Amino acid sequence: MRRGGVVLLAAGYGRRFGSDKRRHVLPDGRPLALASLDLYAAAFDEVIVVVRPEDDALADALSARRPEAHIERCPDAALGMGHSLSCGARAAAGWDYLFVALADMAWIR
Repeated sequence: MRRGGVVLLAAGYGRRFGSDKRRHVLPDGRPLALASLDLYAAAFDEVIVVVRPEDDALADALSARRPEAHIERCPDAALGMGHSLSCGARAAAGWDYLFVALADMAWIR
């Protein structure tokens, strides 16, 4: 049996958005990052969420929402998305495949 899952990138800074869009509350009351986590956790058996090292509140919220998700803190997140992706890929070592998703894309079908 092949093993794999999703690497959800949630280590961005939202500079173009003007604030931390991961915490932006959607009309249904969920923060964007949690809505994205719900979407991808429903579609994949394994979930790795990459966050910044200082993201304690977000990491706690993600873990509380989906305890089965692995939270990966990326020390190099400030260097850009490629570094966050690399952290996620390293955390997925041993998987046969991985799907890359973004925490601000809660409407992908």
